Amino acid sequence: PRGGAGGLECAVDGKGSKSKRIQAKVPKGSRDLTPEESYHIQKVIDTVQTVFRRHGAVSIETPVFERTEALTNKYGEDSKLIYDLKDQ
Repeated sequence: PRGGAGGLECAVDGKGSKSKRIQAKVPKGSRDLTPEESYHIQKVIDTVQTVFRRHGAVSIETPVFERTEALTNKYGEDSKLIYDLKDQ
């Protein structure tokens, strides 16, 4: 079930029964997409994938969010490629 403020709310105790409430929030700087927005984005992605496959490309899946340690080892501490979500 949907929680308030764009979050997903779930109650679990780790043993399958409900007891403790956990609120998952949308990370700052991101947002949920509407079904219409998702549809149009997926159409573009499908078209690009079709063209790439036609030319022999294969896809890989990478995490949307990564641990800071993994990125700093690759890009260095002062890299502008890293967006830190400390306040989350």
